[in-house]
Amino acid sequence: MLVIKDWRFSHFSGVSVKREAKIGYNRAMGMTRVQGLLFGALLLGSAGFYQPMDYDNTKSRYMLLSAIVDEGRLSIDSHQQYTIDKAFLGGHYYSIKPMGLPLMAVPVYWLLRKTWLGPASRLPDPTILADPAAKYLVRVATVSLPFAALGIILFQFLLAFGIPPRNALWSVLAYAFGTIALNHATIFSGHQNAAFFLFTSFAVLWKLEKGVSAGGRNAALSLLAGLCAGLAVLCDYLVVIYASIIAWYALSSRLERRAKGGFVVGASLCAAALGIFNFACFGSLFSTGYSHLAFEPFRQYTSTGLFGISWPNPVVLLSLLASVSRGLFFISPVLLFSLAGLVFMSRRPHRRRELWVLAGVPAAALVLYSGYPGWHGGWSYGSRYLVPVLPFLAVPMALAADGGPWFQLAFWLSVFQIACAQIGCPHASQEISNPVAEFMIPLMREGGTALSLLGAAQPGAVLGAILQYAVVAVLAAAALRGLPAPRPRRLPWRWRAVLTIWVGYAALALVLLRSKDAAMVHRYRGIVLNDTAAALRSMDLARSARDEMALGQPSAAP
Repeated sequence: MLVIKDWRFSHFSGVSVKREAKIGYNRAMGMTRVQGLLFGALLLGSAGFYQPMDYDNTKSRYMLLSAIVDEGRLSIDSHQQYTIDKAFLGGHYYSIKPMGLPLMAVPVYWLLRKTWLGPASRLPDPTILADPAAKYLVRVATVSLPFAALGIILFQFLLAFGIPPRNALWSVLAYAFGTIALNHATIFSGHQNAAFFLFTSFAVLWKLEKGVSAGGRNAALSLLAGLCAGLAVLCDYLVVIYASIIAWYALSSRLERRAKGGFVVGASLCAAALGIFNFACFGSLFSTGYSHLAFEPFRQYTSTGLFGISWPNPVVLLSLLASVSRGLFFISPVLLFSLAGLVFMSRRPHRRRELWVLAGVPAAALVLYSGYPGWHGGWSYGSRYLVPVLPFLAVPMALAADGGPWFQLAFWLSVFQIACAQIGCPHASQEISNPVAEFMIPLMREGGTALSLLGAAQPGAVLGAILQYAVVAVLAAAALRGLPAPRPRRLPWRWRAVLTIWVGYAALALVLLRSKDAAMVHRYRGIVLNDTAAALRSMDLARSARDEMALGQPSAAP
């Protein structure tokens, strides 16, 4: 009797081949169903929300996209007055943002302009900047869809890595809904795209080395891995540091020379594209917009060190990890399980090279940005510069994420904070000490929310947004239901003690911590409400903005 030697079917030895084949088919179909539900949850959680206001980080990218498609040039002269994220050279203004995401969006926006977005030409300003529908559709196609696809890639990688399916799914859900990756999947920011390409590059290389994909396709897949690593850099220039770790992983692997050459060629193609873009804009292959900054405070940022980056600052490092407004482990305490998973991995010698990548990429990001004056990322929730490395923390998390009560405790606290930013507003000033309690929840009460599909795209439809989250939860629960429960992993008592203390600290800080300058918080809420009112032409939001601005006025001297 033939027995199929596969870990998925090994415990059915002794069963007929016909029955084994049927069981295998049912399991494959069941896993396809799980991945379909997961993709739907991630897509609804990201594409189902729209932030009606844009600030410089996204505006500058939209301006470059508009300049290419609407005007046929690279300079943003027509709209440069609306952003500070710009460079000036030779009498022209240029976006200083990485070119990757706007160039990816060019065919999408061009196609939309040629088809059903044609009526936009009747607007006073016939560009994507004046067309919310165009901005939404372009963002969904270029940011939200890759985010949902990354969830599937991560899930499949974890299964191939030997993670039980239920643990793998919990880890993907924690990454997708318990970190700021979700917030950046709803805005036209290149950080989430960098995460997609960087992790995809690593996943392809790992499968090649482990023989999951072998044969004559090795060179082509290595070329794809190199392209992905290069595209990650094009979406976020400083990702080149993390991409160099991926390059080390590729070139030190057991792959044949032809495959390694394919990786180098793929990465080199992206480097050539960047050089051509830089030459067209700034007259040099190696000169970027950051070398010609038009905004004086930004020039001061970059006047020291390498583009403003100098030696790591321990205080900044602590803020990146633990502060209420920007702390990686404060906003996403579920990532504490990543630390436990890294410890588990360190005890497995056959995973040593993967450990260097999975620990090295996030560590490099923390060291890099702890020496950067703008480490906080400006108007952002959490440090947006860490978004590209978050998928690498999801892998070790899966080694400890069994869905048990300790994991649930950290998971739901993470989901709550991210949901406040998703439903409310993720554009929180770095001066606000407690964005969730002081900024996002008050904005929700006053109608300053994201637009949601189930909220009929109406401002202030908090119940619709919550209902949308409920649908996402139903999809996730349906996916989990079809997976067998693994044997619970009992964390050492020290880990449980640390987790309890940390979650308690986070909960207390959310309740008690407030900014010293309450008037400043009112002013920032007023600014966001006013910008949202202008974007949506809402008189109610305009009145709320005036009320907040009045509360933000300095008290009259006695």
